[in-house]
Amino acid sequence: MLILDNFIHADLHPGNIFIRLKKNPSSSGSGGSTLEQEKEEYETDLLMNELKSIQSITELNARMTQLSQEGYHPQICLIDAGLVTELNSSNRFNFISLFNSLATFDGYKAGELMIERSRTPETAINKEVFKLKVERLVDRVKARTFTLGTISIGDLLDRMLSMVRSHHVRMEGDFVTVIVAILLMEGLGRRLDPELDLFARCVFAWNFGIPTI
Repeated sequence: MLILDNFIHADLHPGNIFIRLKKNPSSSGSGGSTLEQEKEEYETDLLMNELKSIQSITELNARMTQLSQEGYHPQICLIDAGLVTELNSSNRFNFISLFNSLATFDGYKAGELMIERSRTPETAINKEVFKLKVERLVDRVKARTFTLGTISIGDLLDRMLSMVRSHHVRMEGDFVTVIVAILLMEGLGRRLDPELDLFARCVFAWNFGIPTI
């Protein structure tokens, strides 16, 4: 969402995310009329209620496989767009540069970019110490990977923000919104898949142009 689409929804708690099933047009043979669309919505509601009633994971997986063969695919729906933002061209370039440094575990470069592309680079204090602190933090993360079961992204960002404050590195407001979004998504991601490596997933999607949250 952020890397490929430049769109940040910063209030993605579970209440603002739901999954629905949608049938491929080629499979349904739908001509797109209002009546046919309403019929499809009704069938979707029935299927979702059916899936909610299934208690066994094995049974649920089998039913989902069957629905996939019938032409249905899951669709992620996001609601309540009250806290959203887009990065301007400058901030987007800065974010992607910083992300690239973190994804390659070049902590020193990441610290350097955070200072150079902050709102007021001249106000940062003890710049070399700040870069070394970021490098040390990233090195610790590298040793453990970014899997949600082994590291708390929230704690990591909290330590990073603490360093930013103590060294007077002024972040753009859009970057803070991005951090809020990551903090909210971490808790949800940890419950769904503790073995998910956030950076590995995002880098893969970025390199191959696959949309990802």
